[in-house]
Amino acid sequence: MIENKQYLKEFLGNGPHLSLFNNHPDAIYVMDLDGNYIDANSAIKDLTGYEKEEFIHLEPAEIMDKSSFESRAAILRNIGQRSKEDYEITFKHKNGKIWTASVTYIPIIQEHETIGVYGIAKNITEKKETVNKILESEKRFRLLSENSLDMIALHCPEEGKYVYVSPASKRLLGFNPEELLGHSPYEYFHPEDIAFIYEQYDQALNNREEFHLTYRIRRKNGEYIWMETTGRFLLNETGSTITELITVSRDITERKKIEEKYKINEQWYRSLFDYNPAAVFAFDMDGDFISHNENFLKLTGYSKEEIPTMSFVPFVAPKDLAKTAKHFELAKKGTPQHYETTLVDKSGEHRPVQVSNLPIIVEGDIVGVYGIAFDISDRVRAQNQLKESEQRYRSLFDYNPSAVYSFDLHGNYKSVNRMLEAMTGYTQDELLQMNYSELLHPDDLEYTDWFFEQATLGKTQNYDVTLLRKNGEAIEVNVANVPIMVDNKIVGVYGICMDITDRKRYMAQVERLSNQNRLILDSAAEGILGLNLEGKILFLNKAGGRILGYQPDQISAGNLDFLVHRKRDIEQFNPETCKIIQTGLDGVSRFVDMDIFYQADGTEIPVQYSVSPLYDQGIITGTVVTFSDITEKLKLEQMKEEHAQIELEFSIASRVQKTLLTQVQKLALPESTDLGVVSVPIRKLNGDFYNVVTNGQQIRFGIADISGKGMAAAILMSMIKYAMDQIDDQSLPHEILHELNQYCANYLDPSMFVTMFMGTFDIKTGVFRYASAGHEPGILYQAERGRMIDINAKGAVLGLSKYTVYKTEEIDLEPDDMILLYTDGVTEERQNNEIDNNEKLKELFALTDKHLPAQDIVDALYQDIKKKQKDQIFDDQTILLFKNG
Repeated sequence: MIENKQYLKEFLGNGPHLSLFNNHPDAIYVMDLDGNYIDANSAIKDLTGYEKEEFIHLEPAEIMDKSSFESRAAILRNIGQRSKEDYEITFKHKNGKIWTASVTYIPIIQEHETIGVYGIAKNITEKKETVNKILESEKRFRLLSENSLDMIALHCPEEGKYVYVSPASKRLLGFNPEELLGHSPYEYFHPEDIAFIYEQYDQALNNREEFHLTYRIRRKNGEYIWMETTGRFLLNETGSTITELITVSRDITERKKIEEKYKINEQWYRSLFDYNPAAVFAFDMDGDFISHNENFLKLTGYSKEEIPTMSFVPFVAPKDLAKTAKHFELAKKGTPQHYETTLVDKSGEHRPVQVSNLPIIVEGDIVGVYGIAFDISDRVRAQNQLKESEQRYRSLFDYNPSAVYSFDLHGNYKSVNRMLEAMTGYTQDELLQMNYSELLHPDDLEYTDWFFEQATLGKTQNYDVTLLRKNGEAIEVNVANVPIMVDNKIVGVYGICMDITDRKRYMAQVERLSNQNRLILDSAAEGILGLNLEGKILFLNKAGGRILGYQPDQISAGNLDFLVHRKRDIEQFNPETCKIIQTGLDGVSRFVDMDIFYQADGTEIPVQYSVSPLYDQGIITGTVVTFSDITEKLKLEQMKEEHAQIELEFSIASRVQKTLLTQVQKLALPESTDLGVVSVPIRKLNGDFYNVVTNGQQIRFGIADISGKGMAAAILMSMIKYAMDQIDDQSLPHEILHELNQYCANYLDPSMFVTMFMGTFDIKTGVFRYASAGHEPGILYQAERGRMIDINAKGAVLGLSKYTVYKTEEIDLEPDDMILLYTDGVTEERQNNEIDNNEKLKELFALTDKHLPAQDIVDALYQDIKKKQKDQIFDDQTILLFKNG
């Protein structure tokens, strides 16, 4: 081992590479195969703090952390099998600080045998810290930007004119939304930005892609501000046409993800020169190239055949040429040079580089100059991005139209913007010596302390308080508190404050309109009673006074015990049994199906009521009871036995009713047509009706929905069937409806009516004629186009007026076209609290197999409807499908 070390020292002590080794700006050291330090250049002190002689006597384990030392050992065991090895280490500097370095190990090979290892180390501690600062700055920026109010707008895609603008336009641009409607945003863009915006928008419009723009825009007062807009095009259902453009705009809060990635793609060769991760090259004394490594070709873009004919001059930007030549001359005189300059590659692109020029010394004479160049574009870009991110954060903070500030966890101001100074009348220096409690009205201090504590626990808060300005003036403000998170730890609280004094004044005006609220309260049919937490009556509407027998002058004397607990043993009364008291305690709304209230004269009255908490600024102050007299309801329950008898009669009537409906399966239809029907009553008797008649030349079919259900509807159904049988089979649909309307108007009870859709199909011409009496629109399925459209005709319900006029419409049916008729029970959406329409029916109809017989199609469609409605059916359901061809 001693002989190997001695041989390695002798090998390293000769050759022109010593100049490069000794003067290289990066730390270079030599190790034997056991990892012991043999030699190092002077740059080792800059990296570790140790002089060369101190360093080579160090044990590696003394300065490396455990993980780095183990990685190093693994690399050294296999170094002879590889050309080079890169890794990062964490080590302790002589001054005691922990640094990070990027290390490259290169085997030293003599006569095909590895005799030692070069180590090239570069300090990357600063780069790591820069990345962390960028990420921390980005977190602060995001925290504020996400709590800003954005302006949302809809535009015509062709002209870009505003068709909708959110209220944030007033705060951001000074314009009320209605002032912007019908105007193009191009009217407000800065003239210098219009061409750029137009180009980007036109490209996004042609590609139908989302776009992002940053630009200047003119406020109502004439000043320009920077805004960032994200836009997206909305397409029609088929995706073929752009219908609208939606944009979200905000006062310059541009966010960029800082990407910091240093990519070093160097290929190392067998010598220190070839394997260096930097671009390494050599000049003669005249500045002409005499050698270079592969990384230099990559950096410059030139081929190895072009380089020997060139000097360094074409590679340097003109603005840096004089400075670069000066450094070259000093290196020729023996003084190493380290500087930054601008390299011009073959394509003409300029990029910043860090260059070291080192004298080449052979046998004591300077015969040329080494050059080592590093592309520092990523570092410069990261520094610029960090600077830009910090400037954006400061701009958002300092120039925010709201007062923005930050506290430590004790509520002391740590930073404030100029708007807080203007709002409070205090200077920045004064505010930074204060706690938020010093600005609050004493009545709001405890209230505000609670909200601030919640923010320190990570919960965003929003509330109103009274703030005292320096001159003693009180103003009303709205405050948002947002926790400040750094490395997943809450370190403080941001505050965003807006003056709402004017808004409070408006609210006072609203309160003066309370008489209108009283009118609304008294118009309710149910009794409405307000109580405070002590049970004292606060208000009672007119309906409640009528139910309980109170006069207006008696209300103030009433209380909960007088209404509910009278004639009970008050001393033994348990509040837990009173739902009204419990709601006042826990804030949970309750419904009581049956209880006893007492009228003013002491008479018991059965009631059904619901009770809800009454809040004031988030605090329960009482309860509101909505009640109704259920005396009649209780009487109705006594009629259950009579109802059972009626149900029996209904069952008999249902069997009779079914005989009146057309038996479609037994009907002989023309060969080229098909028809299927499903009719399911919600109760025993069906309020829906359908009829199909054919004479060989045409098919007449119709569907009707009779108002109400039960026996009356069943009787009316039989009357309509009788009336239809008397009508000429050649009559047009509107004539049929006219005859039926005359019949219904003469014989129907005024409280009842009938909706009907009537159609006739001419087998020879393929024409379908139809008319409607206030019925649901039919659905036409056009087989060739594969689409569905609604078909309808104007006309009032049957029985409303004998003077109603109906109109026959007509359409041509192609082979395989279908007509789907249905009653409103099929499309009812009561269980989902949605508006009834036939869109879901169309979706289910579209999924059916159109090649099946008509009856199979309606059977399958009805099963799908039942699944969709989850058996929550509230009305009779009838579906009739006519199929042509």
